[in-house]
Amino acid sequence: MTCPLYNDFTRDCIKTFEALVDIYNYDYCDSDESKDCLFYHIITDKDKICKYIDICISKTLEIPGKALKLSIEKANMIGKEYCRGENRVNCIQYKAMESGKEVSLGDLPDGSKMGI
Repeated sequence: MTCPLYNDFTRDCIKTFEALVDIYNYDYCDSDESKDCLFYHIITDKDKICKYIDICISKTLEIPGKALKLSIEKANMIGKEYCRGENRVNCIQYKAMESGKEVSLGDLPDGSKMGI
């Protein structure tokens, strides 16, 4: 199986999220796991994704000159567990935004830090 967006969006997707995930080729996009891709769901299921996903991504991308290395598998696990799931209310970023606090750069939903 291949990502249904493979022909139209894959290169744009990888370019957009290259600061977030460690992708060196398109193997993941051309695999059975592509249906679980967080970024696929961001594009296709926007109404089922956490309302703060754009803020989380943009805040992470604001980290100047830093190469963030999060595997696509880890990104998808986080997405499934927090961003696409009911557990989002336990996400440290979600809690911060709901209470009007500033989002911390590089914080992962479970409170650990992204490799900055």
